[in-house]
Amino acid sequence: MQRLATGTILGLAWLLLLLKGSVLAFSLVLLVVAAVLLHEFCSMALSDFPDYDRAAVTILGLLPIAGAYLGSLAAINGAALLAFLLLFLHIFSIYHQRPEATRLLFRGSFAIVYLGTFSAHALLIRRLDGGAAWLLFLTAVVIASDSGAFYGGTYFGRHKLCPSISPGKTVEGLFCGVLAAALAGALSSRFLHLGLALPVTLLLSALLALTGIVGDLIESIIKRTSGVKDSGTLLPGHGGLFDRLDSMLLCVPVLSSILTSGLLP
Repeated sequence: MQRLATGTILGLAWLLLLLKGSVLAFSLVLLVVAAVLLHEFCSMALSDFPDYDRAAVTILGLLPIAGAYLGSLAAINGAALLAFLLLFLHIFSIYHQRPEATRLLFRGSFAIVYLGTFSAHALLIRRLDGGAAWLLFLTAVVIASDSGAFYGGTYFGRHKLCPSISPGKTVEGLFCGVLAAALAGALSSRFLHLGLALPVTLLLSALLALTGIVGDLIESIIKRTSGVKDSGTLLPGHGGLFDRLDSMLLCVPVLSSILTSGLLP
């Protein structure tokens, strides 16, 4: 019941933000969400580093979102490059005392790209004509994929997908997740009037579903390496925010790239 209540509140808040919120409101919420994601990641992957190192990575990871508010991919990339430069300077300043800072460099760089830059693409989508509808489409596809994979794996799962990373995931669950995503994509595309032909919708939905599964496995690796079960305790019944958005994170830049590259007919 707690899990259902938390999910319902989050879903309603997300719908309200997309349907009624301004671009500025979306930007501010995205900034807060990214800050929480970065904090959870640093608490897992950089738990043995001082607080100021984790704070530095969190702040630097938010720079690409500030760039996204300017409305261009170039601004995001420029902000990410600035974040990398500042991270390098931080590493240079502490390396003489802490040679293990190279680990901070690599894990901090991952955070800037995966959590900061990828999250920033959500704002690029939101700023597009019909951007809110596309984010709703993505949400429907990812939720359907996660649900289909879970229930498909529970009832039909026989063959493990990646047992060393996520023992609960199965090949059968993957197929069920992709099928559920395709159905949700077809229905939501029609309801949201996205103007996509059915074959294109099915292909796009399947691509996003597979991408989301990769994102889920990436977070599983981070948690397994860090020796934790959940990324945090922020969401009752769900764990941390990273646990809820792991499938979405990698899908956002993929969809953003497709929409801004003119690949869709």
